[in-house]
Amino acid sequence: MGQVVLANKVISSSELGPTNSHVHLVAMPPPWLYKIPVSFENDIDYALIDPEKATHELSLYLASGGKACLDATTRDYGRNAKSIKSIIEKIPAAQLILVTGFNRGIYLHPDYFPEYFSSSIDKVADIFANEVEEGIEGTTLRAGAIKIGADYMKILPIEEKLIKAAAQAHKATGAPILVHTTYGTMALEILEILEDEYVDPESVTFFHADRNLDPWYWTDVLERGSYITIDQLGKIKYASEGARVEFLAEIVRRGYEDKILLGTDFARRSDFISYGGGPGIPYLFKTFIPFTKRVFEKMGIEANVVDKFIKDNPSAAFSVKK
Repeated sequence: MGQVVLANKVISSSELGPTNSHVHLVAMPPPWLYKIPVSFENDIDYALIDPEKATHELSLYLASGGKACLDATTRDYGRNAKSIKSIIEKIPAAQLILVTGFNRGIYLHPDYFPEYFSSSIDKVADIFANEVEEGIEGTTLRAGAIKIGADYMKILPIEEKLIKAAAQAHKATGAPILVHTTYGTMALEILEILEDEYVDPESVTFFHADRNLDPWYWTDVLERGSYITIDQLGKIKYASEGARVEFLAEIVRRGYEDKILLGTDFARRSDFISYGGGPGIPYLFKTFIPFTKRVFEKMGIEANVVDKFIKDNPSAAFSVKK
């Protein structure tokens, strides 16, 4: 049995429990992107900066049946370790996995992250590894995973550099690698870079598979051993929940039920109950899981398969492999 590195302790992977595999509790997009109207439109909706509201949201999540969360907020997207520390102190029952690494190249800027641009791959790898093994932002909280990402239909030069640094940090620490895919693209290309760096695909989990509901595309990823995450749940503007469940059913029929994770990836105030919006992080267990089980039964698929998506599979995907 493997181990999972939580923010404040290390546990056996069997202790992780029901997991939302993609959340953001405290986050703030980088300020220079507010100058690009098509991206953020100077919209305060993206400013998740209130730890009290995050604490409330997390308490609602625990009450809904969840136990663990992977907070995928990276430094370049406004990660705040001190706020997370205060949340953990208020809700010690919550099991949080934090991340090091980066989100996307467009969130990076040489003036704000000079070390990523000027330092060698080895040096950046050391930065990532240190956050796994020592602590984040001057706290004792540790990252339990390394996040990377790429742009839409291309990999920027800074992204390729940091992907290679993440591969080195993974080999040094055993921490799993998480991949942001913009609109569900570039997964195979990223996987090729990681494999060239001798990363086992089974240590890699891809986010945003449901921004590209193409079972053939993701089968190419799954057959190499990686995990995929359906993490746009509750975002009907991108796809219907029925389409997501049909995609899940097809992936199960293809034999990959052990490689699927679920998450909400809410990153706006309007998504959070605690900010007066919705449907909130509890949506995963209150609404989507029961809905999926009902539809699976109608399709002739055993409902208990869904439990793998929130229990067994996150325990395996987020285990340290060293």
